[in-house]
Amino acid sequence: MGGVDAVLVDSKHSVGRRLPLAVALVGLTTFLLLFLFTGRVVQPLRALLLNMISLGATLGVMTWIFQDGRLSSLLGFTAQPTDVSMTGLGSGLAILIDAVAVRGVLVPAAMRLLGRSAWYAPGFPRRFPARFGLSEGGSAPEAAPGPLVRGASEVH
Repeated sequence: MGGVDAVLVDSKHSVGRRLPLAVALVGLTTFLLLFLFTGRVVQPLRALLLNMISLGATLGVMTWIFQDGRLSSLLGFTAQPTDVSMTGLGSGLAILIDAVAVRGVLVPAAMRLLGRSAWYAPGFPRRFPARFGLSEGGSAPEAAPGPLVRGASEVH
């Protein structure tokens, strides 16, 4: 077997084989970074969940638009769109969905539903960021020396 079809099958297999590892690494890294900056456990989990919803919604809309050429006349692409048109529309849709649906509706709703539990952290994780200077409060900055004011007795 050879040709373009064989290359496509090999490419799909190569990417698909490593995809679960890549998703796990991105998820773990995102969780760890958000945990280090917030010292909380629930906030990184909420962020990961809502990011998955945003990505899923974007992929769903992209599939709906491009699979059967829906909205092609309105959006100005042919039945066989180019990678550039798919990437451009996909990026714009991802930003729109994330900004309006996720950040504008789902994040406030999730925070309201979670209430005080959104900021839950067990003892050790709560102290970890501050111990390494990652908390937003941090240590108080040292005061800069003020201008030197000479008293009447110092003036010659």
